[in-house]
Amino acid sequence: MPYSYFLIELEGVEKTIKNLTYDPYVRGYLKHLKTFYMSKNYEMLYYVINKLLYWYSSETSGEDSNSVFTQFPYSKTKEILLELLNETEKLVNDINVGS
Repeated sequence: MPYSYFLIELEGVEKTIKNLTYDPYVRGYLKHLKTFYMSKNYEMLYYVINKLLYWYSSETSGEDSNSVFTQFPYSKTKEILLELLNETEKLVNDINVGS
């Protein structure tokens, strides 16, 4: 998915994760996700996505196939975050190479 398309997906990602947790750290990451995306702060965006994916991993460790995290839209949210992480990593690397 091209990087510019992720803006369309971010609201769904935010709402889905908010339905899963009241963890103030995770909600704080969500608050900054769109801000860093819009400001093209790729390094901080990469950091926040990593934090969200770490949270997802810690919540799903030991879960069975009937877990809420394996159900749509929760699994789709993780896929979108992984795609955005990969695209953001490319942008961070391009910036670092250009510096």
